[in-house]
Amino acid sequence: MRLNTTYLLTGTLLVAASVAQAQSAFSIGPLAGLTVAGTNPSTSPDVTITYRTGFEAGVQSVVQFGQIAIQPSFRFSQKGLYHHYGSGKYNRDTDFRLNYLTLPLNLAYSLRSNGQGLHVFAGPYAAMLLGGTYQQKIHDLTPGGSGDQYYEGDIKPGEEYRVPPVGTTYYPLLCHRFDLGVQTGLGYRFGKLLAQASFGFGLRDLGPEMPSAHNRMAQASLSYLFTP
Repeated sequence: MRLNTTYLLTGTLLVAASVAQAQSAFSIGPLAGLTVAGTNPSTSPDVTITYRTGFEAGVQSVVQFGQIAIQPSFRFSQKGLYHHYGSGKYNRDTDFRLNYLTLPLNLAYSLRSNGQGLHVFAGPYAAMLLGGTYQQKIHDLTPGGSGDQYYEGDIKPGEEYRVPPVGTTYYPLLCHRFDLGVQTGLGYRFGKLLAQASFGFGLRDLGPEMPSAHNRMAQASLSYLFTP
């Protein structure tokens, strides 16, 4: 996984650098946006997963070839989810906040030959988990239950990191360091402004004990592009 991610990141940067040198239609600038993140729905009737909001910031670049463009970017992205487990007299709610460094590489097609106006795009992304936090509330009114409890702490990248125990049970955190996925969306360029909206699909499970959970994220961003 580390080698694949390294190859993808290195290849993306080399392509962007070589094309930027060969073409005059190159622009780059700051990016800011909002995220709505979660995972695919759970198949368990006792589990409900809902989306949470965050932000992202970074650098967006565009290499334009007429109606075709390559759009590499480098972003700090907030992801995560709200996880509810239980029913009746036992309920557990956990708010996971995950911070990633993400490198998307999109291929875009514009309706206009100069890249202005409406365009569609799609491509892969590679992401590295920097860490995060969790907040957990437990409401246990079962016979002999523990009543109301509250836990919070840090999320650390790794394969076996766990939160402190609740009773005799350990609840694993979402902890894989690397994620790979794809995204697709629509954009509009007006002069130096580039607005985009997309939806991303993670291809790797979030944690070793959550093989069916993958990152899902809707994004809306605005970039201001300069032409060197």
